[in-house]
Amino acid sequence: MTSVNEQGVLGGIDRSEVVQLMKDLQGFRSFSGNELEAMRFLAGWFQQRGLTPELVDVSDEPGRPDLIVRIPGSGGGASLMLNGHLDIDPVPLNYPLDPWDCHEEDGRLTGHGLVNMKAGVAAAAAATVAVSRSGASLRGDLLFTGVVGELQGGVGAHDLVQRGIGADYTLICEPSDLDVRTIHAGACQFVITVTGSSAWIGMLHRVTPVNAVNVMSDVVQALDNVAFSAGERDEMPGLPRLIVGGINGGVGTDFLKWRASYVPDYCAIIVEVRGLPDQDWNQTQADIDRALDGVRAAHPEAGIEIAPPPATYSPDWRSLKVPAYGIDVPTDHMLPQTVARRHTEVTGAAPERVGRQDPGSYAWTDAGWFTRGGSVAIVYGPTANTERTTSIDKVLTCARVLALTALDICG
Repeated sequence: MTSVNEQGVLGGIDRSEVVQLMKDLQGFRSFSGNELEAMRFLAGWFQQRGLTPELVDVSDEPGRPDLIVRIPGSGGGASLMLNGHLDIDPVPLNYPLDPWDCHEEDGRLTGHGLVNMKAGVAAAAAATVAVSRSGASLRGDLLFTGVVGELQGGVGAHDLVQRGIGADYTLICEPSDLDVRTIHAGACQFVITVTGSSAWIGMLHRVTPVNAVNVMSDVVQALDNVAFSAGERDEMPGLPRLIVGGINGGVGTDFLKWRASYVPDYCAIIVEVRGLPDQDWNQTQADIDRALDGVRAAHPEAGIEIAPPPATYSPDWRSLKVPAYGIDVPTDHMLPQTVARRHTEVTGAAPERVGRQDPGSYAWTDAGWFTRGGSVAIVYGPTANTERTTSIDKVLTCARVLALTALDICG
């Protein structure tokens, strides 16, 4: 039998309110670094519903705040945090719809940024408000946090952890299509630079410059043979893996494209390693550096260097400011089992997966940072990265499961 608290919580989740929140959030073009207006709107949304939001700037980025909403417990209970990020992916060239036309059709919402992950943010926000509206007595604190810069490795989550803001348990509402994801990869990006020497094309019969682009081609080939110290794990086949995700080169470091008559004296690539949950990024950098020794020997006149974040975090390389870390929670742990049980009660069927998800477990989330902060963190969200549109029913299901789980953990 559903308890009075459970009935109150479920009754506090309103379909039209959740749909409108998703539409409102989707309207903000909150690409990484531009989350402020979306964050302010969401803070106001909570305030209108009787909660007290707090906007806290990331320590070294004034005007770029995380959002914290707390429902205090009476004491003696475990705390739970519901979390989501407000920054959104770039719009791909082959996006099949108008990315900013958010409308409902056949029970689904269109609109770029909902899948990753404003629909999950809306579910977590709705669950938090529903618990507040129910008047349920909690012993532990319930937190909602909206963060910036997840797509940059977890800028906002990292800052919260550094400030000691967190909970005993954390649910990240990233795309999992209502699977309960307990393991996922981490990632780190490095910039590798080659410095050579330039000369005008008309002088090449008289001087021998060092073409940084040519040397970099040897670097790229050498990266195919990196031997990672992290080894392999059967449950995460193919990891660690490395890709060269971008390249720039030319005369000087400004990457001007108009002086092709000069031999390029500088070239840089950005490299990502998608790694195992417990991968040591310092060791990974050393592994890559070691693989470049042969290129250095073949080109002693060139400078070849590797640098980790925040070397990537600049106007021309605005990528991971901090590394992203993985998670690995046993599937029989109380947290995933509680979410799975509540999911079964709400939907009438068990989650399709509890544990590893393919390809979802090859993505990172802010769960890794909160794990490093001492929380037990897993992923449960309403959307799927393989889809362009968002099921409203799945968002409502997620909100209900999150709210009921909050009663279990905090109550």
